[in-house]
Amino acid sequence: MKQATSFGGRDLAAALGVVVIWGLNFVAMKYSLRDFTPFQLGTFRY
Repeated sequence: MKQATSFGGRDLAAALGVVVIWGLNFVAMKYSLRDFTPFQLGTFRY
C-alpha cells in the first residue's frame, strides 16, 4: 500500500492564501457595487 503524504508548511500557506483571496473578493465586490453597476465591473475584468 502507498503511504499517505502529509501537507507541508508551504502547502498550508498556499491553501490559506487562496482562502483569503477568495474571501476578500466578496468584500471587494460589495464595496465596488456601491459606485459601479455590475455591467461596468464586468467590463473592467476583461
